[in-house]
Amino acid sequence: MAESDIGEAQRLLPNPDKKYGIVALASAGPIDDAPSASDDDNKLRRLVWGWSAMRLRRLKRLNVVRMWLLRVTLLLLLALVGFIYYQRVYLPRIMQEELQRRIEAHAAEARVRAEKCRGVDWQTACNALSGAGARRRYLHGGDNHSSVDVADENLLFSDDPTVTYDKFCLIKYRMRLYGNITFPYHASSNLASGGHYTLALLIQHGAMRNSEQYFCSFKQLMLEQGYRDFRNILVIAPNFSYESDSLVHPNDIFWNSSKPWGDWRVGAESDPDCCGNKGRVGTPKTMSSFEVLDHILATLTSKKLFPNMEKISYVGHSAGGQMVQRYAIISVLAALWDLSDGIDMKYIIANPSSYTYLTPERYRYNCGTCACTPNSCTCDGECTAPPYKTLGKPRRQSSGTTHPCYVWNYDRWPYGISSFKDSVAGKFIPYALRDGDLGAERAVRLYNKLHVVYMVGQNDTCNDNLPVCDASCWKREDYDSENEGPCWRNDMDTRCPAMLQGPCRRTRGYQYMDYLRTLYGMDTHRLYTIPGIGHNASGMFGSETGMRELFG
Repeated sequence: MAESDIGEAQRLLPNPDKKYGIVALASAGPIDDAPSASDDDNKLRRLVWGWSAMRLRRLKRLNVVRMWLLRVTLLLLLALVGFIYYQRVYLPRIMQEELQRRIEAHAAEARVRAEKCRGVDWQTACNALSGAGARRRYLHGGDNHSSVDVADENLLFSDDPTVTYDKFCLIKYRMRLYGNITFPYHASSNLASGGHYTLALLIQHGAMRNSEQYFCSFKQLMLEQGYRDFRNILVIAPNFSYESDSLVHPNDIFWNSSKPWGDWRVGAESDPDCCGNKGRVGTPKTMSSFEVLDHILATLTSKKLFPNMEKISYVGHSAGGQMVQRYAIISVLAALWDLSDGIDMKYIIANPSSYTYLTPERYRYNCGTCACTPNSCTCDGECTAPPYKTLGKPRRQSSGTTHPCYVWNYDRWPYGISSFKDSVAGKFIPYALRDGDLGAERAVRLYNKLHVVYMVGQNDTCNDNLPVCDASCWKREDYDSENEGPCWRNDMDTRCPAMLQGPCRRTRGYQYMDYLRTLYGMDTHRLYTIPGIGHNASGMFGSETGMRELFG
């Protein structure tokens, strides 16, 4: 109603002598049906009745709106309940059923392989392999593991995934980490069974993830060496897989190729889709590759399982050598055992593409003008260094002069320890950040006390991204001059953070030893140059020096 009408109603209502009050007027019928009254009464009745009718219409419209809002709310609630049910009940059930089907299919394939591989010993299987520069000479002389353990044989022909044959008829074991999550490895025997071994060789594969080839190579070397009774030597080759690798069990832990945040070589967490995580409610179960190594190390140092264990050597070549060095730097468990009086923990690092520096300084040198992308640097000049080696922090203005290149994150993990995370991308290495900044401080304080040996090949001096091939570099016998150079660099890391460490693997090894000597003010670890060898694992470890460091 208009304000004038309301004011008129208020003027008429206070009179107690009026025959009709507002309630009566509001409930009265139409004006024509009302009893005779004064003009004021009729006017008041009309005003109140109009106001009441308008209010009723408003209430009716409001009730309609409320009804539709209620319906929409109920529909949204039903949709939400359905979504929650789908996500937390239906989808996990479907995914678990799919996981179970995959497990059953994997078990069926394993039974077929077991029948196919029945009676095949490890030497026969290894002779069918080639890789890791291995010599495939069949060695007669007996081996404590040429026949299959009775308990393992029973598991081979069951649906238990902890003991299976791989596609080469080598026995592949699986370690249970937690829950149903498993980790595959090749070994002389099942770690869960223990034994009276005195030396354990933990052999880390390289970028090709060919643990079976490294296992075979080192088993052959074990029989050739004369330092120890081979029956007291346990060879273990862990297998850090990608999802696309062959015969990955549905419950196996695996990683992805994203660098560095998904890379097994630097201690990254496993892929969130691994281990039957798909469809699982809650945060996916992931695990650092270094945490897996901690599990293996804890097993090998168990006096209950391995009462006679004296020495554990963690050995790696190329990408495997990178992993060995980085594990040595930030593993608390490895440092604990290496610095104790119980077991000698040794790290043997051969021909890695890069090292982890403990401070931001790098040696000065340059290779002309270097054009760098996130994946590589290509330089147009011969590499030269000052007559006296000097360390300095690379800077943008020093690129191409005192240092070959510059990138702002050159000292971030895994090339350095100034940071273990990318704040912009929200990525990080949880294993390295367990103790906050104490991890980096502990690495600097303890690394020189660890038992570390480096080996570099005399001829591992190749870099395809330089205009001149080093005279000592292993070269290709024939090559496509339009698409490749004569140097055989074996996919060496040529990113800027790696190039800041030196132009080739051999130089990077030399400079890292000089760096450690300068950092600590004393000789620390040992470095050997293996004559006549380029980038070849079997040549490095099969050398006189390699055999002595492995088995001596």
